[in-house]
Amino acid sequence: MQGRGCSRVSDLLGVTGVIAAEGCLGNPQARIVRIGALSTVSLNNSQAIVTLLGAVVVVALTIAPSHADLYGEAEAFDGNTLMIGGQKVRLYGVDAPELGQTCDWPDEEIECGKISKSRMHDLVSGIERIACKPRGRDNRGQWIAICYADGSDVGRAMVKAGWAMADRQQSLNYIRTEHRAKNAKRGMWKGEFEPPWVWRSLNK
Repeated sequence: MQGRGCSRVSDLLGVTGVIAAEGCLGNPQARIVRIGALSTVSLNNSQAIVTLLGAVVVVALTIAPSHADLYGEAEAFDGNTLMIGGQKVRLYGVDAPELGQTCDWPDEEIECGKISKSRMHDLVSGIERIACKPRGRDNRGQWIAICYADGSDVGRAMVKAGWAMADRQQSLNYIRTEHRAKNAKRGMWKGEFEPPWVWRSLNK
């Protein structure tokens, strides 16, 4: 790490209290602000988190632009996507059956994609202010976010009800919730179904 004021990071981070230094990481616009044991390095609109583990300084560079939270009334687009202010917002860490997807219950075939959307509608309908914390955009430019309805995580509620699955490629947050829904045979878990990503690959 080069630059004025940051030639020795261990000395910089060893100070108790609040400190700031500019010109770090070889970037004259970089700034380190320390509050207690956690330091944030700001590089224009990007951030790097610096933490102390004993005598070792670990620098985790999570270079990603910061995004403002999304608020407003929401409509269910499908089982893992909301419409807020005319924008599609896909739930982070969650995947749900497509609208045309069906599932096999013991004595019948159900339209689990449409039922999943209906469950999403029940969760957000009538709530004036859905709050979403963006985690980025997908390859189609749509927002990916963790969304809350009256303080409750919408994605977790969908997985808990058995009408969505944990998207392990994005997050491990909902795996335990999925296991509980599966063991209780809630929603899709009452019968048999293809995971949404498998169904999509077979129905392109």
